[in-house]
Order: sequence, then structure tokens, then C-alpha cells
Amino acid sequence: MKQFWTTLALALSLTACAPASDSGSTAMHDASASLDPAAGTSVNHFGLDLYHQLRGASDGNLVVSPLSVALAMGMILPGADVEARDELLAALGADSADTARHRLSALQQAMTERDKVEGITLASAQRGFAQHDFPLRQHYVDQLAQWYDFTIEPLDYHQPEAARRTINHWVAEQTNNLIDELLPPGTLDSSARLTLVNTIYLLADWRYPFDKDSTSEQPFFFADGSEDRIPTMTASLNVDTASGDGYRAVELPYQGDELAILIIVPDDFAAFEATLDSQRIDAITAELQPDRVQLWLPKTEVRFNSSLAPALKSLGVQRVFCSSCDPLPGISATGGLVLSDVVHATYLRMDEAGTEAAAATGAVIAVTSMPLPPPELRVDRPYLLGLRDRTSGALLFFGRVMDPR
Repeated sequence: MKQFWTTLALALSLTACAPASDSGSTAMHDASASLDPAAGTSVNHFGLDLYHQLRGASDGNLVVSPLSVALAMGMILPGADVEARDELLAALGADSADTARHRLSALQQAMTERDKVEGITLASAQRGFAQHDFPLRQHYVDQLAQWYDFTIEPLDYHQPEAARRTINHWVAEQTNNLIDELLPPGTLDSSARLTLVNTIYLLADWRYPFDKDSTSEQPFFFADGSEDRIPTMTASLNVDTASGDGYRAVELPYQGDELAILIIVPDDFAAFEATLDSQRIDAITAELQPDRVQLWLPKTEVRFNSSLAPALKSLGVQRVFCSSCDPLPGISATGGLVLSDVVHATYLRMDEAGTEAAAATGAVIAVTSMPLPPPELRVDRPYLLGLRDRTSGALLFFGRVMDPR
């Protein structure tokens, strides 16, 4: 039995505005790219900045995919004018469009490699849904196809609800029906010309599974001081742990050891979250050391959806939203395109799974004397999580769980 983990979909709607002049094409590049050590760092920095822009809007669960949003921004780059491009590059932490594309392409290729591991399904898909009679620049489409395995599907935005249903149906297919309505009613109207969609779907087995028979109702203490008893998994595990000023952390690997989830339990959640950045995540992961721990982890199921437009504008990505600027001349010779919205939706669930493969790994333990009871880590209050690729360090997903129910 496999573990359902997370799915993510992100859409960018481009809307026609005033006509603009033609713009020359840019050169295409070879899509092959080595994994730049800075690739994960830049994506994580962008993702944590985005997370902090979003966390003030709600005190509930919040999960974002730094990698997916970065890939979506990368799909806009070939069509952006100089000013819009520079804003996007600044947000992505890259000094040139070529650097950004190489990094993002390499991270996407790394995901493809992880998908080859037994017990791991990890898929990313990109598609553009274009007005059937709207001319796109061929060099723009070619670059996206070359770098991001991108295809175009024609539809008719003059029938916006039918177009919305078509896009949502494709997203549902890519995400095992876990995200069935990325675009809510009224999202599209007849001014739409192109919707760029990125999805990430992950299905992963724990390396060390939890025994269902050990799951029990345990107290969980919420941020408002209330509590409830919720299903909580437990196991004694040999995993990497860390502790420092105001937190304890544990990292749980998936099959193949290339992917893992970092669980951080702060003593003071609000104070810790307010100062959290990508450098502190790196510092925590650097402190991880092998240990045996009795872990108590609540079964978790959370959803999140939001427009990212206000957050992106606050991070300096503003020109692509400017309706009087013609910021995206590289997408169509007709000009007059502007980014109207960025819609983000995530789903995440943790339970006991992967029993077969993980049970074999968990049995390889030699005990030569009566051991002391392992230290306990009870995840019984709001916590932070970061699902990351261990080689690149890139965060596929990062978020907070205020209520795991």
C-alpha cells in the first residue's frame, strides 16, 4: 500500500489589453543542464519569501510549493520585456534568464530521476491552454517545449465556463483527482487568451513505515489554547534529528533516501515562524544527526488555495500585472498581454503507509545490550514541514500545520 502525499497545481491567466509593437525573438538553448548547487538555494529563498507574504492572510494551514511557483515564473520569462524579466529574475535569485532556465530545468530533471525509484511516483506537467484563434510567437512556444516539456491545447475563452471546466479536468487528471477545481467559477472571462498550468504530483512510501495498530487518539494543542484528541501515529525510528534554540526537528526519509520531509516543532510557534528563512532551514538540516527517537506524529490532511498575485507584487513582481505597460511582448506579436492572476492550490495527506519495503529496512537493527528508552518527540502542537530533495536541497513543498484534521 502506498502513501498519498501531495499534489500541487498552479495557473497563470494572461489577458489581452491594448495592442503593442512587435518584439524580436530570443535564442533557444539546449535543455540539458547540470544541477547547479545554487538551484535549490534560490528556489528555497523565493519560496520562503512567498510563504511569509501569505502567512499573514490567515492563521490556518498553509502549504505552498516553492518549486512549482518557480517553474511557473520560469514559463513567463521568455515572453517578458526587459523590466518584467529583471523583476522575475530578482524574485528567483538568478542573474540571467539562462541561469534561471538551467536551474529550473535541472530541478525538473531531478524530479524525473526520483520518479524512477521504486515506491516513489513524482510527476510534473506543464500545459498552455490558448485561445484557438490567438497567434502565439513560435519561438515562445518552442522555448517552453524545450525547457519544460510544454504543450499547447486550444480552447475557446469566449465560452469561459467551458474553458474553465476543460482546464480543471486536465488538472484533476494530473493530480489523481485530488485537485478537481483549481479555477473556481468566475475566474476566467472572454478577455483571457492563455492559461499556463503547472502541476506536481507525489506518491511516496515511507522508508520506515508506521504500524496502523499503533495509531491511537492523542491530544493535540492548538495555537488558541484549545485541544482535541486526534489520530496519532507512533514508531521508534532510527532517523536524523536536531534540536536548537526554541525547536526540535526530525527528518523522515522516503524510499530511496533522495526525498525526505523535515518536521520542525517550535517551542513558541509564532515567534519561530516570524524569523524563519531559507538560511535557517539550511542551518537546521546541517545540524541533523542520526538518532533513535520515539516519534508521535498526527495523521494529517490539509488543503490550501489562494491567489498569489498580491504576494508576488509585494515581492517586486509587479510589471507583469501592469495593464498599461505591455509587459509580455514575447508571447504574441499582437502584444497587449498582461498577467491577470496566479492561482495556487495544494493538497497534503500523511498516514501510515509503505509497510512492505519499509518493514524490511526497519528490521536491520542490531542490539547487543538492553537499550535505554529512546528520546520522545511528540508533534502535539502546530508544526512546520518541508518536503525536500536531499541532493539539491530544493523544497518541493513547505508549510505549516495548525490543524492536522
